Amino acid sequence: MSSRLPPPIAPPTGGDVAYPQQTIDQSYVQQPNHSYPPNSYPQGQQAFQQSSYPVGQQPFQQSSYPTAQKLPQGQYTQDLPKADYPVVTPQKVNINHISNYHSKDSHREDNTYHPSLSPKQTTEALVESAVARHHTRVDVLFLKAVWGGILLSYGGFLEAVVGGSPSANTNNPGLLRLVEGLVFPVGLTLIVLTGMELLTSDMMIIELGVLKRRIPVWGIAYNWVVVFLGNLAGSLFFAAILVRYAGLVTPPIRTFILNAANSRGVLPWHEVFLRGIGCNIMVCLSVWAATQAADVVSKVVSIYLVLSAFVVIQYEHVVADMFLIPMGMMLGGGPSVGKYIWLDLIGALVGNIVGATLLAVSLYWIYLHGSPTPGKVTDKEKGPDSDSQHTVAPHQGANSWGNNSHFN
Repeated sequence: MSSRLPPPIAPPTGGDVAYPQQTIDQSYVQQPNHSYPPNSYPQGQQAFQQSSYPVGQQPFQQSSYPTAQKLPQGQYTQDLPKADYPVVTPQKVNINHISNYHSKDSHREDNTYHPSLSPKQTTEALVESAVARHHTRVDVLFLKAVWGGILLSYGGFLEAVVGGSPSANTNNPGLLRLVEGLVFPVGLTLIVLTGMELLTSDMMIIELGVLKRRIPVWGIAYNWVVVFLGNLAGSLFFAAILVRYAGLVTPPIRTFILNAANSRGVLPWHEVFLRGIGCNIMVCLSVWAATQAADVVSKVVSIYLVLSAFVVIQYEHVVADMFLIPMGMMLGGGPSVGKYIWLDLIGALVGNIVGATLLAVSLYWIYLHGSPTPGKVTDKEKGPDSDSQHTVAPHQGANSWGNNSHFN
């Protein structure tokens, strides 16, 4: 029924028939139903054009009810019972410990929006990343480490392709080294963007989780051993299958690889060790800066600016040498296996561990020591997945293979 009331009807001005005065109120008033034949209105009565209703009877548009019939009050509006809606109370969200550190709604401690994380939030994000790595099954962790070795070897081979230019080595060695530093970070960039595992950056990340008491101490050995073996397997696979047997070693590339591999075998152990310290400080800082960034472009720029420094300086990276030195051995040069293990797999490895430890302890003491967030051992030494539902890795879930074990 239309909610608009009809206009009042003027009474007739002449004739012998007197019609009752119509009064329009907020409710409809039933009028006498006078029936007149068409065109037989009393004298002086004004007919309504385009209407078949007699005078005094107003039609109700879009209604199926009889003319001027008033429905009972209850039929106009039903007395509906009031619904019991729950009272919604706004909840306060603690933005200092958000689980998704890389969302667009990144906030600092002062509750202001920033496109990147603060240094403290970046360090906290790395702690949560350590928890996620600790709760990763051994087969998944190993496979990600294999791909980490492959991807980093891409950067190492790009460095050999660029550095194998004879004219550049003769005319512009400094510029050539800078170009080498700009192409090598391709490997670490792919590792960070795809979420694969690299031993040198995991050294800092896992140590932060242990210092914050979010993972047990034995988690260091578990992660480092599995990732070390995976990186080594991926690097050897790339060197043998994707480079040597693929026929990609041209004479300039061969010369560069042999010179680089031979130079690694004549360095004193302490020099390799110290170079390893400086190297992993830069590598871990590049991962820290990439974690702080909120978008892909910022992550890539952060990695390139920091990681290219250690390549230009010629520090020692244990995983990068897993490709370069064995590649030189395959080509008939390089140090012996024993010297490679002593100088690089031990000397550079220990130096990388010390560099990562120095940075991890410093970051913990500056940003996390005395933090109000309670520290805990997430699995209470019972297994890697018993507490995974309460960490940043709920998507991993409990170990679907059962028994709450890395190996089941």
